[in-house]
Amino acid sequence: MKNLFIILLLVALFQSIIISQPCSGLYYTRYHEYQRYVLSCALDGTGESYFTTDIRPEGIAVDWSVSPKKLYIGLVPSSGDSKIIRCNLDGTSQEDVLTGLTGTGDIELDLINRKIFYIHDTYTDDYIYKADMDGLNSNITQVYHFTTDNNVLWGIALDASSGTLWMTRRGSTCNSSSVVRMTTSGSSYLRLENSICNPHDIEYYDGWLYLGTGDGLERMDPGSDARTVLVSGAKVGGLAIDGSNDDIFWVDYIASKVKRCNLDGSGETDISGVYSSMSMIDTDYNPEAMPVEITSFTAARNDDRVMLNWATATEVNNYGFQVERASSPPGSHEVWEKIGFVQGHGNSNSPKEYEFIDNLNLNSDLYHYLKYRLKQIDTDGSFTYYDHIAEVDMSATEVEDENIPVEIDLSHNFPNPFNPTTQFSYSVDSPQNVKISIYNNLGEFITTLVQGHRHAGVHSVEFDALSINGRIASGVYFYKLSTESKTITKKMVLAK
Repeated sequence: MKNLFIILLLVALFQSIIISQPCSGLYYTRYHEYQRYVLSCALDGTGESYFTTDIRPEGIAVDWSVSPKKLYIGLVPSSGDSKIIRCNLDGTSQEDVLTGLTGTGDIELDLINRKIFYIHDTYTDDYIYKADMDGLNSNITQVYHFTTDNNVLWGIALDASSGTLWMTRRGSTCNSSSVVRMTTSGSSYLRLENSICNPHDIEYYDGWLYLGTGDGLERMDPGSDARTVLVSGAKVGGLAIDGSNDDIFWVDYIASKVKRCNLDGSGETDISGVYSSMSMIDTDYNPEAMPVEITSFTAARNDDRVMLNWATATEVNNYGFQVERASSPPGSHEVWEKIGFVQGHGNSNSPKEYEFIDNLNLNSDLYHYLKYRLKQIDTDGSFTYYDHIAEVDMSATEVEDENIPVEIDLSHNFPNPFNPTTQFSYSVDSPQNVKISIYNNLGEFITTLVQGHRHAGVHSVEFDALSINGRIASGVYFYKLSTESKTITKKMVLAK
């Protein structure tokens, strides 16, 4: 190994970084026989405007992953077939997506798999279907069917990254109403709450469910079913989440206007004008609909090369990554240059790994301290720079072998107990595949923090309990390091 000198100078591991865009607008429907309005306004209620549809609009959802952005609107006549249309945000370029429907209710979009979920509702014979977003009556599939008199499916919520669907089912009494969870394929059906009064719309955001009930606007833990009233007495019809500013918007079906509050229920404010027969609402950004999530970004020197590795958990419309480098002594002005491009996987809901090798000329005085960053580019040309930068010190010309760990090891986490984050490090003595996973005290898998090829050196990892879908309870957990030749497990305690 004399001529092979590997320095791992930075490992920037980070969880749940989502390519985001600022939420800028609200879109809501007026389910009125004659004034068939689809309204919109800024987040503070200014600039309110509307366009009309030929049939009463009810369910609404925004596809903000395309350019231009599109609205999906359920149109429900007083008699005859319903349908779902697609159009621009201003109502132009209307086209049918699904036709021949009955009683279309709430709509949710899976922007990872390009699927639309919608309720078919007759008050006695209710269904949830999914279909392709981009076709006409394409791949319509039944997800759920429920037959009970005087029982209605009201709202559906979606976590596309985990393939989980929730719905509110409203009966004639509290005991006949419920919140139900299942997969987006219709399996693993489970009633989370068996007695809930007058449930309306429901949304999923950042590990929590938000829903309207007879008690007001509530937050619900999908894991423990514990519910907290955020705004007592709120008459929540349609419901939407602002994923940029962590706000909740809802249609108040008594006051006939849109209202908002913070995620903790504070700061209740009137937003829209007053319109009778207001129905459903959506924002133009909800990160749960389309996460493009980077789970690791590493930089390591190998002689006259720098090895860059990164991984994603999910991708949508990911054209690829432009790799950029800045070369300068400490404290000097940074000048970034493009050094390469790595093709993305487009749409994916499974982990993907990437590698880029920067071949350097160490005889040049250009290279001192190198910095690397990623520019993620969507298929429509829009892009986002990640603010996590990898740094490499190229001033050292030789490193002795003793700088390389002599064995595979896993450190104790700190702090311990922790809430909600803790850190630990691991070392590998040669380039090899590494996996680190979290398990509960029953041995059940929770999540994977690291997976893929890692170079020799010491690596650091941060675990954030809040990043787990559905969150996790206080208690004992185990983190397990698995390599090609060794397995090490250690214990940590989450104390909320």
